[in-house]
Amino acid sequence: MSDEEQDKKEEEMQEEAEKKADDKAEDKVEEETRVEETAEEEKVEDRVEKKLEFHGAAGSRGETWKSAFGIIADNPIFGIGPEVLK
Repeated sequence: MSDEEQDKKEEEMQEEAEKKADDKAEDKVEEETRVEETAEEEKVEDRVEKKLEFHGAAGSRGETWKSAFGIIADNPIFGIGPEVLK
């Protein structure tokens, strides 16, 4: 193998190693971004839950309506019937 061929192979190997390092760095940045986005989404969900939380009569009324909407969503056409309420 000539010196030129060997130099060319070494350059190719170096470029491949650099590309792998760049890919790893990009993957790390993407993972950090995903973690940050997930943390931000959790914070937003917590804030929304706190704002929607009612106390006392308003809270129990809200839970009743929430349950009613869930039942309607599960049984939209015929409902559940009066025998279920017994």
